[in-house]
Amino acid sequence: MKHIKRILFILLMFFLGLAIGRHSVHADSFTTYDGNLSSTYTTYFRDIDIGFYDDYVCWRNGDYSYMMFVSDSLELSGSGFTSGAGKLYEFYLTGNYNNTQHYRQSDIDSFSLNNNNHYVIYSSLGTYPKLERSLRYEKLEINILFTACIFVLIGIIYKFINIKPFGSRSSN
Repeated sequence: MKHIKRILFILLMFFLGLAIGRHSVHADSFTTYDGNLSSTYTTYFRDIDIGFYDDYVCWRNGDYSYMMFVSDSLELSGSGFTSGAGKLYEFYLTGNYNNTQHYRQSDIDSFSLNNNNHYVIYSSLGTYPKLERSLRYEKLEINILFTACIFVLIGIIYKFINIKPFGSRSSN
């Protein structure tokens, strides 16, 4: 009876391991393609609204395929980019004479991009060229609000602690 319980426990753990392993997350891996993004595609990707703390990488994925990945955990190491979860935007052409435009957006759990051939890509990280993005007013508003709060906090501290300004002398 004791051995049967052990065998059942081992079989249960084996099948549980298979079930967990089947649902494991794998990285979506991409490579760059020879060629540059034309101004049409850089304009398209430039206008995608990304979050305040997000970074991006934009590259040519194939003859008629262009991609942009956006995430707050995007990291650059050498000529490769890695990240956890993020959004993948794809713009590609199909049809006769490649005249049908398609757009696809998807969420992915893990990301990897290798640029071993050092093709032209655009990124907010490293020394890569940046996509010209318009001024983000919400970033400006947050910075102004944060600065104003700091000055108000300093004023409150000075008022309640009764600190005299530097250089002032009390007369006795």
